[in-house]
Amino acid sequence: MQPIPEAAKSSNPNRPAMVTNVHTPEGKHTQRSRESGSTYFRVIPIQIINKTKVTNTFAFLDEGSALTLIDNKVFKQLGLKGVPDPLCLKWTNDTTREENASERVTLTVANPHNGNQFYLEEVHSVDTLDLPVQSIDIRALAKEFPHLAGLPIASYTNARPSILIGTNNWNLAVPLKIKEGAWHQPIASKTRLGWALQSSTRSRATRANRRSGLYGTQPPNLAARPWNDYIWSGPDLLNSLFDLLLSFRVGRVAICGDIAEMFHQIRVKPADTHAQRFLWFDSKSERQEPNVYVMEALTFGINCAPCIAHFIRDKNADRFCQQYPQAAQAVKDYHYVDDFIYSGDDYVEVGNIATQVRDIHAAGGFHIRNWSSNSKEVLRILKSDSLLPEAVEITATEKVLGLYWVPNSDVFTFICKFARLKRNVLDSDKTPTKRELLQVLMSMYDPLGFISCFTIELKILLQEVWRSGIGWDTGLPDALLPKWIRWKRILTTIAGLTIPRCYFDSSDQVHDVQLHSSLTPANWHTQQSATFGYAREKNLPQLRGLQGESGTVESTIYTKDGTAGRSDRSKAE
Repeated sequence: MQPIPEAAKSSNPNRPAMVTNVHTPEGKHTQRSRESGSTYFRVIPIQIINKTKVTNTFAFLDEGSALTLIDNKVFKQLGLKGVPDPLCLKWTNDTTREENASERVTLTVANPHNGNQFYLEEVHSVDTLDLPVQSIDIRALAKEFPHLAGLPIASYTNARPSILIGTNNWNLAVPLKIKEGAWHQPIASKTRLGWALQSSTRSRATRANRRSGLYGTQPPNLAARPWNDYIWSGPDLLNSLFDLLLSFRVGRVAICGDIAEMFHQIRVKPADTHAQRFLWFDSKSERQEPNVYVMEALTFGINCAPCIAHFIRDKNADRFCQQYPQAAQAVKDYHYVDDFIYSGDDYVEVGNIATQVRDIHAAGGFHIRNWSSNSKEVLRILKSDSLLPEAVEITATEKVLGLYWVPNSDVFTFICKFARLKRNVLDSDKTPTKRELLQVLMSMYDPLGFISCFTIELKILLQEVWRSGIGWDTGLPDALLPKWIRWKRILTTIAGLTIPRCYFDSSDQVHDVQLHSSLTPANWHTQQSATFGYAREKNLPQLRGLQGESGTVESTIYTKDGTAGRSDRSKAE
């Protein structure tokens, strides 16, 4: 393999170029085999099982496909029924095919040699797969290639696969063991479904060329791992989201903003840009080889990006620790990645800190924007001291680290969105599947446990569904439907719920704050924990609830996942 020249440097040293083309000499990027040889795709005999019905067929193992597909003819022969899930299949050169009648189902497949059974999840039916026909005479191949002798590979003639296994079920197709001969001879790979043959290096490279337009081969005995896996992620410099949200609720005046395209404002050393190299094939170009590019700005997806971004952000703040000590510390303590959230008791103080934080970021090439606050005075300070034309105002609803905050009334609220659901199982009589039940639960983001007393019932229901043994795309058993219907009624309660952002009405008078937690065992699969909060005001002997009344401030039920029994105590100076 020929070495790739170093990336050309940006013409403007003051601003990071996003992408640089790395020119590769024509004809040097890939060495192609000049030897002839047969092409063998990774086709393997399997059994598909549906209750008492068993079908013997062939599977095509394709790491170039993101989906697992089954021919509709076999789908109907087995009497399978799935969840309607229309597809749009897309290949190179913008070739597409609509599969409006596609259904998604979980299948049981078996290795015919040893009978071991496995689940294939998220299998989509299609009208016709039209995969290539393949024949193997293992006796003749074993004579020609001795390394194949003795392997449990069955011969077959004119086999057309009726199921394609893609990367979403790749644990069944990944090679566990490899038998290889010379460089251009067929390779046998053992999977959980049995042994499969694949073609010579030339054949595999040619197939890759047809599918994606990208060239390049990989030694067959080298396990495929993304380059990102070899990059050291560095120490975790991320502030605790839980702690940030708790501190955001302390002060009466709150403000938040975010840094625009934070990662892309950081320039990468030229020697390190090749860790962000990628290939780009232009289908409209006459050039047969792909172009090779590197990113000169920090990319969000690489392992080390969070550590580098946080380090640079804090390093820039350290330069202002003498000039703006409070703001410089706020940059380091009250940022969650690019989001800045802060609260205090005086609007002048909060406004000045926000202004200084903005100036500190600007000195490092970062632009903080989308300011929002519950105080008009703070926003007025930012406006009067800003040269930026963008508006700064009190918005109707602001998203703060995933929580919905209404600055006008200074409360948290819950907006129930279930974008992942492909069927409306909440406002209809449709029976949800186990997958849809989990999607509903995971769509309810609640980092502070405000609605735990509501979601715990859905978690318990999901446990019961799991114990029933049904598949991911199977509807809930009739015995559990009443519990689902009862829980759906709770959603209206959640949608109307509001929680004050600030703990106190007059925090400058609070002298002592105490949180008391008690643990009460409930039944065999949950534990209950109640948290009681009290505040003692200056010169007042009595205790009062944190919301201005005696008793419980927030009572939350937790599961046994480590949050039960949590207690804390803090004292104001």
